[in-house]
Amino acid sequence: MSATGQPCARPARPGPGNRAVGDDDPPEGRPNGGRTTSSVLVAVSAALGWRYDHLRNILDGHPGSNTPVQQAALESALLKKLNEEIRKLKTTLRTVELLADKLRNL
Repeated sequence: MSATGQPCARPARPGPGNRAVGDDDPPEGRPNGGRTTSSVLVAVSAALGWRYDHLRNILDGHPGSNTPVQQAALESALLKKLNEEIRKLKTTLRTVELLADKLRNL
C-alpha cells in the first residue's frame, strides 16, 4: 500500500502478453531469434559440398580448426604406400648384400 492507502501498482511480469516492444525480437530477416537451426546448416553444407562441422566451425569463427579430410586421407594413404616401398627396398638390399658376401667368399 502506498502512503495514500491505494494499492501499489506492480510491474507487469514478463510473459507472452506482457512483452515490451523490442524485447527479444529477432533481428530483421532472421527468424528463430537469429539462431540458425542445424537442419538449415545441414542443407547449406550439402549444397556447398562441405562437411557440416566445417561449416559450423566457420560460422562460429574458428575456420582454422578445420582439417581437410581429403588431404589427411591422402597423406595417410601416401605414407602407407611409402612404407611398403621402403620395406621392399630393404628386402632387396638384404638380398644384394647376401649375394655380395657369397661373391667375396668364392
